[in-house]
Amino acid sequence: MGSCFLLAGCGDSAPASPKYPDPVPVSGVVTLDGKPLETARVNFVPTGRDLLTAYGTTDATGKFVLETGSGPDVKKGAMPGTYRVWISSLVKPDGTRVVFDPATPPAMQIARESLPSRYSQVSETLLDATVKPDGAADLKFELTSQ
Repeated sequence: MGSCFLLAGCGDSAPASPKYPDPVPVSGVVTLDGKPLETARVNFVPTGRDLLTAYGTTDATGKFVLETGSGPDVKKGAMPGTYRVWISSLVKPDGTRVVFDPATPPAMQIARESLPSRYSQVSETLLDATVKPDGAADLKFELTSQ
């Protein structure tokens, strides 16, 4: 009697991971009522295209520099395209701002959002930005508390 062999898994059947454009430098400043907004989380969520979300945290002068990816795969910048921008600035019960720490999820911190939803909720934000192939520098997000 002859032998029959079934070979499974031969060839390259795994789906190819998507090829994303390389990030380009993106930086800017966030102010609230004309003053630099410190420790705010700036999030760029892509619209209409298959891009990755980019994010950054503002320093004492309100300046942020975006990054894309996470862990060892993080890269400076954002991919060219259009984005909805939402900015979060959490405060503790005593009014001090929460410094974003990826090791401590926001749900584990006792804090509330201090910015109006027109800036801080991705579904309601009025903010947007376009990242061109040569990058975007000096973006300005001038927020008001009223």
